[in-house]
Amino acid sequence: MRAEPRFPHVAAGAPHYESFYLKATSPDGGRGVWIRYTVHQRSGAEPTASLWLTYFDSAADATRAAKATVGAADLSAPQDGFIAIGPASIGPGRAQGEIDAETLTARWELTFAEGADPLRHLPYERLYRSRLPRTKFESPYPATTFYGRLVLGGEEVAIAGWPGMVGHNWGTEHAETWVWIQACGLGGREGDYIDLATGRVKLGPWTTPARRTSSPGDTRTPRGRSTRRSTARSPI
Repeated sequence: MRAEPRFPHVAAGAPHYESFYLKATSPDGGRGVWIRYTVHQRSGAEPTASLWLTYFDSAADATRAAKATVGAADLSAPQDGFIAIGPASIGPGRAQGEIDAETLTARWELTFAEGADPLRHLPYERLYRSRLPRTKFESPYPATTFYGRLVLGGEEVAIAGWPGMVGHNWGTEHAETWVWIQACGLGGREGDYIDLATGRVKLGPWTTPARRTSSPGDTRTPRGRSTRRSTARSPI
């Protein structure tokens, strides 16, 4: 698999957070969906798991959003997937789930293609194994295409060829401040993307300057040739 869930290997009571998330936008513009599957384990406590969904529609009066949180008994790491929260799950090529909240009832059944190669944001593999930085992140599917359906209350949204991505982050604590920018289909070219993150981390009483990691994905030269280009800086 392109990503490995970390939460099954975390010691009981040790601080940990982890998210698998997806973002997809209509190729016609104006609409987008963000879905997140998360784990949060406070120091000395059992983990909890949450599903988050936000739907954006420029023609609507407001953004629609929902969240549901469950206990450790409903959290698992399936052999063929990244994470399962009750009946909701995400894994290679698929994502499904349901939230029944006071604000919104939502259900989704999505598939996605292999797309672009995985992106590891940190410049050295040792940083994924070391104590610092306390926030690790990667994009297993930095540019892909989604198909399926999303049901919001009584409204069904057809997801047909929506460009998007699947990301993964984890660690012992969140960065002090951070910004993430991601876009697919740059210039209308399938597979072209930019995935950029910048953050500041706390080291004792000090906060580091903002550092960034990025990859513009597959870019075209003026002569039309395809070139891979990436830049990265350590966030510590």
